[in-house]
Amino acid sequence: MQTKFLISLLVILLSILTIKNTWDFYFSASNNSLNNILRKSVIEQSEKNIELLEKNKNLENEIRSMQNNIGFAESYSRENLDMVFPNEILVEINQKADQDE
Repeated sequence: MQTKFLISLLVILLSILTIKNTWDFYFSASNNSLNNILRKSVIEQSEKNIELLEKNKNLENEIRSMQNNIGFAESYSRENLDMVFPNEILVEINQKADQDE
């Protein structure tokens, strides 16, 4: 009889402590603020991920267009590397000087 009472009392106390600790874990002020901080960081990271996915898609499209466009290499070398064909002359126009006049 006495052991049953002690076991019952122990089970009740453990249940109460478990409920209290669970409540504190999920609903205490410090855990709520931490939870809010983590939620905000997840939202920010999700937004960054979306931006990076869009950049990746744009880069993939740019790479595909470069691979499929035969004239891309020529236009890129002319515009960015100032390359010309052997018998061509490169003429640079200073736009700032034209605007000042």
